Amino acid sequence: MINFFGNALNRLVGNARGAATVEFAIIAPVLVSLLMFSVNGFDAYRGVRRASNAVDIVADLTSRLQVLDAANRDAMFVTADALLDRYAVPGQVEVILSSIEQDADGNYQVLWSVANEDGLERSGTLPNDFEISLPPIPVGESIILAELDAEFQPVFLDLWSGVVDADQFAIRRPRLISQIAYEP
Repeated sequence: MINFFGNALNRLVGNARGAATVEFAIIAPVLVSLLMFSVNGFDAYRGVRRASNAVDIVADLTSRLQVLDAANRDAMFVTADALLDRYAVPGQVEVILSSIEQDADGNYQVLWSVANEDGLERSGTLPNDFEISLPPIPVGESIILAELDAEFQPVFLDLWSGVVDADQFAIRRPRLISQIAYEP
């Protein structure tokens, strides 16, 4: 039996078609793996870009308001979910909208903050080591800070060991007035 496999291997080595088949059998899994990882990487990049686009749109829509009421607030949260489409599980997207002003001492004060989940709202003074670099704000004016946190699993679930974290933020100045009011 061993002699049979030895003879078959000798015939295969001497045969150019057989050599090409062996080379293809060795290279094909590498190429398929490379293709799958490329698709996964592109999907991860696309998901992060989709989250960035969603938070930009929500911040821009909020900056166009004069008063943020409960209906507009809920519409912003639904808009963020809809813009993320398949890149986030609906209902597991965290969105925080805040209006921030700067006092005479240069400290950033939160005028109001709303979130789609309890406990995420910001309040008081933002810490000096706040993870987002905020621009200077003229006295009497404010900015809208929109934050979005979403996680998603890329296309090939078995190849990627974890989820892609799409933490994004956008800053806009109110367009029509200097400070947008909030009415719950």
